[in-house]
Amino acid sequence: MDYVQQKNNEKVEKMCTQGLDANFHDSQGETPLTLAAGIPNNRAVIVSLIGGGAHIDFRNSEGQTAMHKASFLSSFENVKTLIELGASPNYRDPIGLTPLYYNMLTADSNDQVAELLLREAADIGVTDMHGNHEIHQACKNGLTKHVEHLLYFGAQIDAENVNGNTPLHVCAVNNHLNVQEFFYSEEHII
Repeated sequence: MDYVQQKNNEKVEKMCTQGLDANFHDSQGETPLTLAAGIPNNRAVIVSLIGGGAHIDFRNSEGQTAMHKASFLSSFENVKTLIELGASPNYRDPIGLTPLYYNMLTADSNDQVAELLLREAADIGVTDMHGNHEIHQACKNGLTKHVEHLLYFGAQIDAENVNGNTPLHVCAVNNHLNVQEFFYSEEHII
């Protein structure tokens, strides 16, 4: 795990060829692959781990795949690598959330990750326990480009959560005028 954190691909590859089981959980519940996916621009280590026997959709102890971790941390290169190697953008964590949903959870999220997942046929309309869709989370965090991508790929502009709030309500409550203005632009007038 130290070599994974250090991005020391040569050591990781050597350990895998010597028979290391790349599918284990460390004391924090991470797998080598979920740990690697959380480190930006870690393509070589990810490729070595999968080449060395790591199951691409193996979950950490919290039920997250490497794709969940890379998506949450908005690591475009890692998400792209995982997709190229065959990872699914649609595996769900124990509460039913996908990597696309994870990508909407922080205000500094990279919209290129969302677009890449959507282009790979990521499920849209996944809801959390409060009935919030991906688009609600994007509005909550002021992610205008994410909202644009979601709508382009078919997200419901008028989706309601359990409280009856639409994405526009969420934008207003969180004072994200930039996203509200997007909703009222000529092509998206609601």
